[in-house]
Amino acid sequence: MQHARLLMLSAALPCLLSACATSSMPSFLQPYQFDINQGNILEDDKMAQLKLGMSKEQVRFLLGTPMLDDMFHANRWDYIYFHKAGKDAPVQRKFALFFDANGKLERSEPPLAELPTLPLSTL
Repeated sequence: MQHARLLMLSAALPCLLSACATSSMPSFLQPYQFDINQGNILEDDKMAQLKLGMSKEQVRFLLGTPMLDDMFHANRWDYIYFHKAGKDAPVQRKFALFFDANGKLERSEPPLAELPTLPLSTL
């Protein structure tokens, strides 16, 4: 009889303890997630120096090599930056530069005045 009671208790104990469980794992048990930086780091001070009419060489010196330099669209450069800090939501910043036939900066998408800023604390 004692043996049967012990067997019933050992079968019921996991069911009772599972009712106390939570769906989230404590933070000290979760694995570390490192920061991910990809693409061109687009610094606000360098973006502020970007002006219409600059040559391709000046833009490349200022911002670096574009992430996408399409051979079918030789006058379009795409700069893309992706940052994910640990478990935080990712931040993506991208824009395209368009040059005229003479290799001078003609326009950008989004326009230079409307480029979003990325806080330096997240870099």
